[in-house]
Amino acid sequence: MKHLNPKNVQKIRNVLNILGVIAAILLVISISLETFSDDPFMAHTIYFDMQFWICIYFTADFFAFLILSEHKWRFFRRYFVILLLSIPYLSLIDDAHLHFTEGEIYLIRLIPLARGAAALVLLVSIVVQRNTTALFISYLILLFAIIYFITLLFFIVERGV
Repeated sequence: MKHLNPKNVQKIRNVLNILGVIAAILLVISISLETFSDDPFMAHTIYFDMQFWICIYFTADFFAFLILSEHKWRFFRRYFVILLLSIPYLSLIDDAHLHFTEGEIYLIRLIPLARGAAALVLLVSIVVQRNTTALFISYLILLFAIIYFITLLFFIVERGV
């Protein structure tokens, strides 16, 4: 934006990234707690409601970054996937009365977490000054996240056995 001080714009971006990470952590905690309970996946549980509001935040966050961007069209093209990851698919599926298997619903629940992982990677790149260190830490975060969610998927699949 032309009328804001660049330092202020960077501070706003940093705060938005931190809030995105906090939202992603809340999603991870809630999906973990719900995974270990025996609630049906499309029930209106804490995770269901939390995911909806966090997805709304992620969407607003995307548009806030778009407004702060100097090159709006370039930003939109580059980060359009982030917008797609911010859509509250569970709520849309529930409102449309679509039926999916338990495994498919669980995978759909993980979509906003990918958006949270993107915020975490951006936050790491802000905090860590060296690009190679930031890249290494980002890979480690993604590795542990993938292992954790594969473990949760395994738990869901094997729970019925």
